[in-house]
Amino acid sequence: MVCKNCGNQLRENEKFCTICGTYNDPSDVDNTPSKKKTPEDEMENNNYSEFEEFSKQPKTVSKKKTVVEEYSIKGDPYIAAYIGEDYKWVVERPFNIYALLLSWIYFLYRKVYLIGIIGLIITGLIIKYVPIIIIPYIVLSMVGSGLFFNKIYLDIVESRVQKIESKARSSAEIEAICKKKGGVNVFIPLLIFFVFLVIMLLSYININTGGEESKFWSENSSNQANCLSMGKKIYKNLDSSLVGGNLEELACEITVTSHNTYNIYIKLNKDGNYRYLYFQNDQDGHINLKGNTDYIATLENTEKQYGLSDSDKDLLTTSRELSNKFASIKDDSDYEDNQIFKKTDTKAKTHYVFTKDDILR
Repeated sequence: MVCKNCGNQLRENEKFCTICGTYNDPSDVDNTPSKKKTPEDEMENNNYSEFEEFSKQPKTVSKKKTVVEEYSIKGDPYIAAYIGEDYKWVVERPFNIYALLLSWIYFLYRKVYLIGIIGLIITGLIIKYVPIIIIPYIVLSMVGSGLFFNKIYLDIVESRVQKIESKARSSAEIEAICKKKGGVNVFIPLLIFFVFLVIMLLSYININTGGEESKFWSENSSNQANCLSMGKKIYKNLDSSLVGGNLEELACEITVTSHNTYNIYIKLNKDGNYRYLYFQNDQDGHINLKGNTDYIATLENTEKQYGLSDSDKDLLTTSRELSNKFASIKDDSDYEDNQIFKKTDTKAKTHYVFTKDDILR
């Protein structure tokens, strides 16, 4: 009997080959010796055995890689953990469309709170004090956010991750802290934006929270009423020789002192020729004539012939400047009205102009 594997001659009833160790069943063994295998046959059998062994190994199912696993080869895995699922999008794209659309709100959304809050404060100040530039400002802030957000954000994240690395004790702890502190936040941006809207709304409707607003309007109303009352009193009691024409306008300038000095300028029109009168109250409540354009010619003639006293010199100088002074008060009144309309000035108004109808009413 021969071995069915290597052809070795076996003894009677010998079941295991002493050469190759192959088990041989006496009932299945052919008495004819099998062909002895060549080295080439041995190599082929070995290759087949290795392939069969490899094919029997359990196949692993590929699972989706985490952000850290996928991008740690390209960059810092902790930065990837801090940013989260948007890591690749933030790193590889030079322009951020979400930052363009949301501007400062997107900074808050990505937990860059300081820049976001400063941006909102600047926006609020411009809306309140320089509304004329709000549209170009919004366009610039949106485009700037879209262009530079990714770079700014990556620099900030890198700095934060370095601080975390300096304090944490293991890579697992670093990654866990990065994931916790990074990512995005929806609630806080909404809360901050809501507070911003409330503040702007209160500013817009000018709700009085400390009494300054009511004091402002009270002072203005009082000043305006005093000017108008004094102007009516002066015009009503003017000597007919001083009127000499139709009333056209009345201007009032308040010199703010402990007893407020009221300077009343009356503009008269006689056949297209304008005349100006100037009155001022004193500490005792008397109203005195301080200038009259009709006096200019007389005073100039007196000055040439005899000279003028100091008081007459002052009267001549003041009378010469009345037309310019009247125009200046009108300009100042328009400027103050514009400032009040824009809510950029909380000082009481000190220049007023009244029409003929206001005085005669």
